[in-house]
Amino acid sequence: MMMNPPDYFGIRWTTSGYSLYTTIPILEGTIIAKEFGYSLSKRTLSPKTKIQVGEDLFLHYNEIPHYLDYVNHSCNPNMRYDTKLFAFFAIKDIPAGDSLTFDYEDTEYDLVVENEVFTCKCGNENCRIIIKGSKYRE
Repeated sequence: MMMNPPDYFGIRWTTSGYSLYTTIPILEGTIIAKEFGYSLSKRTLSPKTKIQVGEDLFLHYNEIPHYLDYVNHSCNPNMRYDTKLFAFFAIKDIPAGDSLTFDYEDTEYDLVVENEVFTCKCGNENCRIIIKGSKYRE
């Protein structure tokens, strides 16, 4: 199943900033969003409009603002990003009203070199606190 963003999502303010949330329950394995209107490059154009899909390859959104800009990081996410399909999918059942999150370190290799290191605000028991990219995971 593929979801239609305007029908099933909302945006609200949270302690982590604006957040995309679902207005309906989502079953594990559901494709939540598939990328469109993108280009690939070896240079990052804007840190807020890209996802790393290879060691030195980035997907850039052509539409700004884009509803996926409001998907926040979590150390215990409910979505994963498939870098081959260019799609977000649910990795567990997600109840209506929950924010949609993914682990930025699943796609970002080195946030230090790009000067994009940040303090995580997810509050999960397994929170890594400082998010630097998968290169720095223990």
